[in-house]
Amino acid sequence: MINRKIDVDIWKDKKMRKDISNLRVRYFWLFLLTCPLSTTCGIFKITFDEMSFYTDLDIDECKQYLMTLHDLNLIEYNTETEEIAIFNYPKYNIYGWTDQVSMLLKKELMAVHDQNLVRLMCKAMQRFIDTHQKEKFKCELIYRIMKLYETSLEEREPKKEKQKEIMPSWEEMITELGEGDRKNEL
Repeated sequence: MINRKIDVDIWKDKKMRKDISNLRVRYFWLFLLTCPLSTTCGIFKITFDEMSFYTDLDIDECKQYLMTLHDLNLIEYNTETEEIAIFNYPKYNIYGWTDQVSMLLKKELMAVHDQNLVRLMCKAMQRFIDTHQKEKFKCELIYRIMKLYETSLEEREPKKEKQKEIMPSWEEMITELGEGDRKNEL
């Protein structure tokens, strides 16, 4: 059984107090933070059908609430991979750093299909660090998490370069063919 702890300071968050005036949107955001499909890294796969099932909202309402949360820069949803990134997830859900947390985050990040969501999470964490300097413990924790996300991105990117070496680009093949024709002409 997975338990999700949510920091009660979520209710003090400016966006929660001022920007999310619709109570149903607030509860939808809380659902996303605590739903059984959520992960420790804050990026997970969830379909509109699953959102509708768990919240008892119709799919159009789920889409509308997702759009509202997106417009408030709280989430990003990729409709192709059906993955969601909740930008403040580490702020409200991770309370300490252990080897187990680190290993779990690494495992979950490797399962993320849309690496752009990981990049967006890094940017959101950097914004948090830049704007919350007084919260030293939380900033240090978020910084460690952000570095783990960045390492995950770096570990995946060399694979693309290796694949590129094996399979030359279309332009490279055309260039090689053109050079071969010139050699034959000489």
